[in-house]
Amino acid sequence: MYVLGDSVTLGAQSTLPSALAGWTVTVDAKESRRIDQGSSVVAARGGAMGRVLVVHLCTNWGGGDYGAAAERLLGQLQDVERVVWVTCTPWLPAVARADEVIRSLPRSHPEVVVADWAAVSATPGYTYADGLHLRPPGAAALAQVIADAVGPPPAGG
Repeated sequence: MYVLGDSVTLGAQSTLPSALAGWTVTVDAKESRRIDQGSSVVAARGGAMGRVLVVHLCTNWGGGDYGAAAERLLGQLQDVERVVWVTCTPWLPAVARADEVIRSLPRSHPEVVVADWAAVSATPGYTYADGLHLRPPGAAALAQVIADAVGPPPAGG
């Protein structure tokens, strides 16, 4: 499994492996990463992202056609069985619109499952004062939201 994200994902980096026990997890998260940069990572890997790809790339969305950006990323994938697309804390109107696009992806892409972080990210104690970056309880919660969407590991690893 490959986890592709931004600084919010980076905050959950240490909690993801235990939440995703039984999976071999690669976390590739960078501060300020945008979806176009995530698409570049996918392209550099020839679309080979493992059986499951987790995408958490909307925190830094400033506007434009997020649907087109998501389609570009999805169109590059090779042999990925499931894509878990994580919504983001809607701190800007553009991010809220990106979340709407993410929630609609499974209608046209049956391999996509939504992990709705936006629905729980405002829980008191989950983030620092900026409302985005994760305190330890938020890191554990994000990892669990992702793990719930990913599901159990395959038999035999």
